[in-house]
Amino acid sequence: HGEETWNFSRGDPASVLTAACFGEYFPNPGFQYASAANSMLVPGSLGWTYDTISPGAAFCIEAWGTAILAFVIFALTDSRNTALVRKDMAPYFIGFTLASLISLYAPLTQAGWNPARDFGPRLVAAMAGWGSIAIPGPQDGFWVYILGPMIGGPLGAAFYEFVVARGLEAKEA
Repeated sequence: HGEETWNFSRGDPASVLTAACFGEYFPNPGFQYASAANSMLVPGSLGWTYDTISPGAAFCIEAWGTAILAFVIFALTDSRNTALVRKDMAPYFIGFTLASLISLYAPLTQAGWNPARDFGPRLVAAMAGWGSIAIPGPQDGFWVYILGPMIGGPLGAAFYEFVVARGLEAKEA
């Protein structure tokens, strides 16, 4: 219904608004378009354009967010870490961390942090008529949501293991 209301077709540049139901885009399409009184989309009227976030910056944001999330998961679930007395609280802290990260980074990249959450639905969008808006995306940036988490996750885990965990005492069996 959004396509009819806003006068665009799948595959048009503005169709990134509906394609975002299937995948992640940068900058967040909701900030790229505003509606005018006559039900037309006005690109860039909020000041956000494709120049706002480059593919390199989006990659760094995705890698950084995934690294933080992986670090927190490793820290909270490590049996050697006695700072968290009640390990049953770990899911809540992980959820709070995720909510905080999404609040910070979703306006920029929609906070994908999971290649499967983006790429599978993006394939469906490409087959359902969005074409190049889905893959390779408006800035040829679909790779950001695959490589960013693949680099960031191991970096966050490695930082925990090689910097923080080395200071923890081994738990006696």
